[in-house]
Amino acid sequence: MLTTVTGSLLLEASYFGGSHEEIRFPCEAIEMDLNLARPTLVVRGIAAHQVGALKWTPDRISFEVPEVAQLWTFKLRGQSAGNGPRAVRFVLASAFPFSNPLGDP
Repeated sequence: MLTTVTGSLLLEASYFGGSHEEIRFPCEAIEMDLNLARPTLVVRGIAAHQVGALKWTPDRISFEVPEVAQLWTFKLRGQSAGNGPRAVRFVLASAFPFSNPLGDP
């Protein structure tokens, strides 16, 4: 399991016709279990009711990984679930992120 300390995460949803929704949540850390069979992320520092209160279902999660100076984006599969009092577990569609370098292009 990999852990990164990051200040926030971005949840996004895209719809046909170009509609888009997003929200940023502050967080403490993200634990990544990127096994190929069932990849998951556990986000520490947010509560399940915060994500559950959204009126839409996120299909992507993005966050900065300072250790490699990249922004990682994962496609989500299914709903999130509580994982303790201040943690949320997300099931990923793939263990492989879309990554973008941080800083100047």
